[in-house]
Amino acid sequence: MLLVLSVSLIIAGCGSYASQAGKYLSQGRSQVLGSAYTLERFGDGEVSTPFLQASLQQDATAIKSTAQSISSLKAPPGAREEHQRQVAAIYRAQRLVQGMGQRGVDPGTAPELAQKLRGIAKELQL
Repeated sequence: MLLVLSVSLIIAGCGSYASQAGKYLSQGRSQVLGSAYTLERFGDGEVSTPFLQASLQQDATAIKSTAQSISSLKAPPGAREEHQRQVAAIYRAQRLVQGMGQRGVDPGTAPELAQKLRGIAKELQL
C-alpha cells in the first residue's frame, strides 16, 4: 500500500511539473517568437527604431519573468537535464532580446537576429 501511494505521488508530481513546464515553455516560445516577428517587421521597414526598442525592452522583461518561472520548477529526476537545457535557452533569448532593446538593431541584421530567436524558440518544447 505504501509503495502504491509513493508511486502515485511521484506520478502526480511529474504530471504537475509537465503541466507547469508546458505552460511556461509555451508562454516563453510565444514571447520569443513575438520578438522575432517584430524584428522581421523592422527589417522590412514596417516599424520604427523607437517602436522596436520599446517593444524589445518590454519583451525582455516578460521573457525574464517567464524564465524565472521555468527555472523555479523542480524537475523530476528523468527530466532534469532537459529542464536545464530549456532554462538555459530561455535565459539566452532573454539576454539577446534585452541587449537588442538596449543597444538597438541595424535593419540589415534584423532578419538574422530574428532567425536566431526562432532557433531558440524551437528549443523551448517539452
